[in-house]
Amino acid sequence: MRRRVPRKTSLLLVRLVVGATFAVHAGIIMPAPDSPTETIVLDEGRMSLYVVPLLSYEDVFGARSVAVETEVIKKEEDKKAPVSPKKEPEKPKPKITLPIVAASLNLAASAASSVATEETPPAEVVPPAPSPAEALPTDVNGPDFALSAFSHFGAPVDEGQALSFSVVIENKGKRAEEKIISQLFLDRDNNGTRDIAFSAQEISPLGKGETEMLLWKNAWTLLPGTHHVEVCADVGNHAVEADEGNNCLSLVLSVGSKMDNADLFVSSVVYTPTDPKDGVAVTFRAEVGNQGKETATTQQASLYIDGSATGKKSMSLIPVGEKKMVEWITIWKAVTGNHTYEVCADSGNRIQEPNEENNCTKGQFSVTP
Repeated sequence: MRRRVPRKTSLLLVRLVVGATFAVHAGIIMPAPDSPTETIVLDEGRMSLYVVPLLSYEDVFGARSVAVETEVIKKEEDKKAPVSPKKEPEKPKPKITLPIVAASLNLAASAASSVATEETPPAEVVPPAPSPAEALPTDVNGPDFALSAFSHFGAPVDEGQALSFSVVIENKGKRAEEKIISQLFLDRDNNGTRDIAFSAQEISPLGKGETEMLLWKNAWTLLPGTHHVEVCADVGNHAVEADEGNNCLSLVLSVGSKMDNADLFVSSVVYTPTDPKDGVAVTFRAEVGNQGKETATTQQASLYIDGSATGKKSMSLIPVGEKKMVEWITIWKAVTGNHTYEVCADSGNRIQEPNEENNCTKGQFSVTP
C-alpha cells in the first residue's frame, strides 16, 4: 500500500546501517544500481532516492556494508488534478538532478531491520572424498620379487640393545631384472608412519628362482614401546612385476623398559685351593643372581686376574629371584705374589639392566712359593 504524504513540507531524518546498498523508492527498499553517480532523481509526483555508500567494504560472504547519512526535504502536493487523456504522444517527463548529501541513516522500518540483522550461516566444511589408489601395472611374463624369512638377530629385544635384521628375496617371475632397490623402514610406536628409512641396498640381477639374503647389522638401538619394522623389495616400483602385492614383509617389536628387566649381580666368589702355591692350577667359582623383574636371558660371565681377561663362560636363563653357579676349572696357574680377581655377570652387556653397577665383584689373594 502506498503511503500518502501530507501537502505541507516535512523533514525526515533517518539512519540506516545495512549489509548492501539500497534505494528508497516510494517507501519500498530495493537494491540500488551499482553506479558511482551520487544523485537524487525527482520525477513528477514522486521521488526516488539512490544512496551511494560513503563507507563500504566486502565481508567474507561478498556483501557490502554501507553507512550513509542524509537530510532530505521532501515536498509533494497532496492531490493532483487528473490528467485528461491526449491523443498526441505524451512528452517525456522532466527530471531534476540534485547533489546528494552524505550522512548516517538509521531507518526503523521493519523491512530494513530484517535485512540488517539477517546473517548468512557459515558453509559446512566437508572434507573431499579420498581418491582411489592407482593400481600398478603388471606383466605376467615379468619378474616377481617375493620376500621371506624376515627376522631380527644379534641381541635380545630390550631397551638399549642394537638389533640387526635379515630377509631373503627371491625372483619368482619368468625373467630377470637388471637392478632393484630394497630398503628397511621403522614405524616407531606403530602409528602408521614410517619414521626411519635405513640404508637402501641394491640387489644384483636375480634370474628365475634365484635368491639373495639381505642384512642390516646393528640397524637400530631399541627404545621402549611397540614398533613396526618393514622391509620392501623394489622400492620405488621400478620393475614391472607379475605380482606387486608380495614386495613387503613386516614384524612388530614389543620392547620393554630396562627398569622392568632383569638385574644381575655376583653374590659370591671362591677359589681353590684356598692357599695356592706357585705353579698350581687354580679354579674359580662364582654365584650369579637375578634380582630384577624379568628372567635373565642367556649371557656370559667373565673372570679377570690382575685386570686381564682370563676366561668367559656362557650362562643360561636365570629366573627372577634365583641364582646359578658358574666356574672356571684350573683356569689359571698360580704365580708367587699378591693378586686380584674380578668376576662380572653379563660382561658382554647383552642385558639392559636397571642397575649396571652391581654386575661385578672384586677380591684379592696371595700365592706362596
